[in-house]
Amino acid sequence: MAPPTLYPCVPLSAEEASVMLLMPHSGLRAWLSCISVAPLGDPLSTGPQGPSQHGDTPGVNSRKPSCPHSTPSNVRLFPPTAPASACLLLLLLALPPAAPSCPMLCTCYSSPPTVSCQANNFSSVPLSLPPSTQRLFLQNNLIRTLRPGTFGPNLLPLWLFSNNLSSIHPGTFRHLQALEELDLGDNRHLRSLEPDTFRGLERLQSLHLYRCQLSSLPSNIFRGLVSLQYLYLQENSLLHLQDDLFADLANLSHLFLHGNRLRLLTEHVFRGLGSLDRLLLHGNR
Repeated sequence: MAPPTLYPCVPLSAEEASVMLLMPHSGLRAWLSCISVAPLGDPLSTGPQGPSQHGDTPGVNSRKPSCPHSTPSNVRLFPPTAPASACLLLLLLALPPAAPSCPMLCTCYSSPPTVSCQANNFSSVPLSLPPSTQRLFLQNNLIRTLRPGTFGPNLLPLWLFSNNLSSIHPGTFRHLQALEELDLGDNRHLRSLEPDTFRGLERLQSLHLYRCQLSSLPSNIFRGLVSLQYLYLQENSLLHLQDDLFADLANLSHLFLHGNRLRLLTEHVFRGLGSLDRLLLHGNR
């Protein structure tokens, strides 16, 4: 197969380059198919015909080729003068967008895709998280609120312990279908949870809600968490547990309820916990 023909790049003026910048991205690709960049140190042809002042380049016709693609009537594709950097700029615009960078003050790793932002006094989750992130560590910050759309769908562990969380909006975790571990512990202002807070987390294996000052739990808070194995509810202010609260947790092996204020438990509280191996209830008074 014969190599493609390369034509000398005749640069655009600043005004014409600005017009090109407004063209659709697909249009840029079509126009760039008949443009190539000459080395910045080489002189370019300054007229419609004839060689440059250093003579013809072997194998390259000095006469300007016609572009096979249609061109707007108010834009000249090959103007005679202007800096050569305009052609390079157009080529750069045709490249795919760069991958999102690591958020400021965070540390990122590529394998597995990890973002570590702990202990940076963040008051909110960084907005520039790479969508491919699989492991996200945000512990020991000052984050107050979590909202839907904050986290990408590929997360496996998500650590948010030791923040200032007081509110988790419904649907915040709904699309995190791969999530296996969620640590919300040691958020002393998180006194209540919405009924659907954890809906959709069917692969979740470990849920940390210790030391959050929770005084009650909605009856369906754990509904659908069929893969859950470890549930940490110790050192809260729980006064009562509703019947069938854990009914969907057939795979739960560890349940920690110590250090609460539980006084009375009915016989149906732990119904459905067929795999339970360890239950801690000490320190309730």
